[in-house]
Amino acid sequence: MTPDLASACGNITRLLIVEFWSKTLARKATPNFEQALADLEQLVEAMEQGDLSLEESLKQFETGIALASSCQQSLQKAEQKVEQLIEKNGELLTKDFDSE
Repeated sequence: MTPDLASACGNITRLLIVEFWSKTLARKATPNFEQALADLEQLVEAMEQGDLSLEESLKQFETGIALASSCQQSLQKAEQKVEQLIEKNGELLTKDFDSE
């Protein structure tokens, strides 16, 4: 193997390792609701500008789906917590929300 080819293979290997670990860590670290929502808003703005390639748009779309799912799960957990907090004597006291 020539030195140039060995160097290129080493660079590719390093890039693959970095990509693998960044994706692995990203899956384990779930952002809080506010951060996920802010990231989602930035992603939507970038996609609406239309400057991304098709491949990059698909990657961003996939990220957006994951962020939206994370936000939805956070909202569902919050709703469950609120229901637990307003439960009284085994009955759920539901009230209409007045936004005055």
